[in-house]
Order: sequence, then structure tokens, then C-alpha cells
Amino acid sequence: MSWMYSTAELPSLCAAFYVGEFATSRKAASNLMLFEFNQLTDNLYKFFIEYGIYAVGRELRHASRHTHNWDLCMYNHKSTKYDSYETRRWGQCECEDCGHVCIQDSDIYYEYEQLQGYNPDDVERFKKVLERRYKAYSKPHKFLKNAAVVFSEYSWDSSYGGNMWMQIAETLNKFDTLNRNTFIDCCWHLQHNTATWFNKMDYGAGRDFIRLANVLDVKFKGLNKFTINMSKRFYGSELNKIRYIF
Repeated sequence: MSWMYSTAELPSLCAAFYVGEFATSRKAASNLMLFEFNQLTDNLYKFFIEYGIYAVGRELRHASRHTHNWDLCMYNHKSTKYDSYETRRWGQCECEDCGHVCIQDSDIYYEYEQLQGYNPDDVERFKKVLERRYKAYSKPHKFLKNAAVVFSEYSWDSSYGGNMWMQIAETLNKFDTLNRNTFIDCCWHLQHNTATWFNKMDYGAGRDFIRLANVLDVKFKGLNKFTINMSKRFYGSELNKIRYIF
């Protein structure tokens, strides 16, 4: 498995996060529950960063086919002399002192299309493509900052890129400035143009995403037995000690 978690686990993970946050904020969690919650947040934090960079890269691949600004460079946003699909696909970056491969030159769309999308091995291969092309994992701030500019400044076709993906990239880029729990909370709620941003884990996992949406809806209205029961996998009998606060 490429990811620490599967889409089927997302609803229970989400429930466990909010139940744990609620209990710890009210100093009602036992030492064991607090330990489990801290471990959960550590793992979610790492997962959201790793998956987030991948998801942004997946969306950036559409820049070569679903934008109309063929003259933009991802890293310094100066004009190039691309004037057709062929030259933007194969041409060399003409930005002065760019030092990086432009989206158009890198042609990551074609590198991705040669893979099987959700196959774990191919997910790993695409993450390596993003690192090789953009240093996406070793220099995430630069990658996410410039990705946000591409999403906001390019003229995207509908359902691709745009402000929704700009917000995703900007949120992810705050991974070390936001409080960790605040960052995780923001990540649970991210949406792109057509659905939850988690669908780049597996586009066919619609039922899992409906269950996740139900958990978030319940959380918005107030935690209850539904979310507590979904948390049992993580907290077990420790939940019995905190039911009085719900």
C-alpha cells in the first residue's frame, strides 16, 4: 500500500481525531487515550503532507492540457516563447536563470498517463517523478508556493486547477506554521472543484467519501454516539471513561 491509510479507514480516522481532540481539550482523556491520540495526530500529520504533495502534483499535470497560459513558468512566472502545444511540450525554458524545469517542459501529464493511477507501485513512481522534476518532497514549501501561483494565475478549464486547488496548496504549505491539530482539521475539510480532495487516493471509493462526509457533518452538529463508536478501533474501552462529556 502506498499510503499509510486506505480510503476505507478515513471515516474512522476522522471520527477518532475529533473525539480525541474534544476529550483532550477538556482534560477528560486518560493517559492511554492521550497517548493514542498523540500517535494518531503524528501519523495524520505525516500522511496529509505526503498525500497532499502527491495530490497537488496530480492536479498540476493537467496544466499542459487544460490551461490557456502557455507562456508561464512555474518557478518564476516570467514569459517564455511557447506559442503552440508542440513547443510547450518539447521546448526549452527560456526564462532567465530559471534553474528548474517548467511544467510545460516536464510534461508530467504523459509521465503520469503511462502509469496505472491508483496502483501502489505507480503511486510511488509518480511521487519520485515529482521529486525529480520539482524537488516536491525535499523542498515542499517552494513547490507548494509556486503550485498555488500556477493554480491561481493560469487560466484553467472548468473543473481543473483554479482557486480551489490554490487553497489546497496554500493550506498544505502551512504545515509547519499552523498548530498541528488546526492543520489536520483544515485538511479534513479540503475540497476541490468536483469532490473531496481524497479522491486522488482512489476515484472509485465513493462510498468511503460519503461516510467521511457524514462524520464531518455530525462533527459540525456536535459529536455523538455515532462518532464515539467509530473511534473504538483507536481508543477501545478508554471511551467508556469519557462518555459523560458527550
